[in-house]
Amino acid sequence: MSRLQTEIRNQGFTLIELMITLAIIAVLATMAMPVYQNYMNQARFSSVINATEPVKTALEICMQSHSIDELEKSSDDNPCIQATDSYNVSNDTETNAQISSLNISHETNAYTVTAKAKDLTADDNEPVSYILTGTFDEQTGVVSWRRSGTCVELGWC
Repeated sequence: MSRLQTEIRNQGFTLIELMITLAIIAVLATMAMPVYQNYMNQARFSSVINATEPVKTALEICMQSHSIDELEKSSDDNPCIQATDSYNVSNDTETNAQISSLNISHETNAYTVTAKAKDLTADDNEPVSYILTGTFDEQTGVVSWRRSGTCVELGWC
């Protein structure tokens, strides 16, 4: 073989080498796509979590500044429910982009904030929910929060 033929032969990739490279890239992309989609959904759901923070803070302040008798009143007369009325989703267009509903309810010594995402659904086609339950300890004056909802199952919160 002459020197010219050797140089021409070593200048490019064979078709098999290119096909194997493309196959490897396709397999890697197939494995990475679900991880990327989950990451993007988790990032979009963070706005739902952030929308509950002002409500959570308002409830904590209210629970710590009122007597237990006032906190046990019905929703209409409850000072903490009244204090959080301004956090209605329909009042905030930026929050509206990702939240379909934001509800606040209460039981004895506990308040529950439920936020549901817009355009993000779980496997059962129900909106992904984020539920915070705050329990007030009258003796220590501390509010402890517990997270639940479908976002916990999905690993988004």
